[in-house]
Amino acid sequence: MFAIGSKTRLNEFCIEALEDAIRLYGRPVIFNTDKGSQFTSPRFTDMLLDAEVKISMDGRGRWMDNVMIERLWRSLKCECVYLNAFETGSEARAGIGKWIVRHLSRTDRVRCLALQHRAPTRRSGGGHRSGPTRAPA
Repeated sequence: MFAIGSKTRLNEFCIEALEDAIRLYGRPVIFNTDKGSQFTSPRFTDMLLDAEVKISMDGRGRWMDNVMIERLWRSLKCECVYLNAFETGSEARAGIGKWIVRHLSRTDRVRCLALQHRAPTRRSGGGHRSGPTRAPA
């Protein structure tokens, strides 16, 4: 889920987005964020704790944990947001939604080609191993 909000009311926006996400998709097992004040406010963390969601907060320098999502946001900004200069929230929502659908379908095709159209465990020979499995001795 993604949402577009105002920086001036960031805390309220994050709380509303969390409420919407839980209502629409159910409660997650774990919620990972940075330590921004909008995520550490008692109201926000209490919502997660009341829903029995584990909270994971990244410390300074933990960008590697989020490298994939950081790349996604960079691509979204460079390929969609900066190029389109949306004038309204509804234009932004529609344009970003279309970009996400296109991006995910491209990503799935690349992933499928990389795996030669086989499930990851079949490609590697089983489990998390990188090579073929050994025959029992």
